[in-house]
Amino acid sequence: MLRGEGEITVVELLDTHFNKGDLNKMLGIAYKRSGEIINNPKRPLIENLDSIHMPAWHLFNLSKYKAVLEGEYKTRSIGVISSRGCPNQCSFYANASFWNTLRLHSPKNFVDGVEFLHKEYNYQSFDFWDDTITLVREHILDICQEIINRGLDIVWYARARVDTVDEEMLKTMKKAGCRIISFGVESGSKNILKNIKKYYLRTD
Repeated sequence: MLRGEGEITVVELLDTHFNKGDLNKMLGIAYKRSGEIINNPKRPLIENLDSIHMPAWHLFNLSKYKAVLEGEYKTRSIGVISSRGCPNQCSFYANASFWNTLRLHSPKNFVDGVEFLHKEYNYQSFDFWDDTITLVREHILDICQEIINRGLDIVWYARARVDTVDEEMLKTMKKAGCRIISFGVESGSKNILKNIKKYYLRTD
């Protein structure tokens, strides 16, 4: 079993298998040997997300995927993500356990992927699946500027927190094609927010 991020681990696992290598030397896997479950040490998180290659979209029959734009539920859409991890510690969310270190694709790299899907596969709408795409102000503004500068005629959905947006940001997001935002309000009770560790946190 692969544990944590799989992009590097799966390649090493296949190489180890076909070359009859030693699983004990691999990071980020768990396996059973002679009835014993062995958990190898964790693999460090991938610091540079731009080093991860774009998915091999040509190997997928994308016509079989019927996703529609979140919140609108009509327009054919596809999910993309510009970051991994979240620095917040919300008790109801898995990221605190799996990876609470926020890492970002560069805006150019992220929009390269969006542009490819738009031009090669005719996607007009996108679900930006970042946990909180507005967490780092400069990051989302630079993404928007990349979209605007390239003249991409797209629409997109995003997830945000009410304490990470401002009027300038929202206007820029709309200009770049953002049409729907989900805000994770969770509760109107300060006590509940405290109990679930829904705290204010910005990283810029």
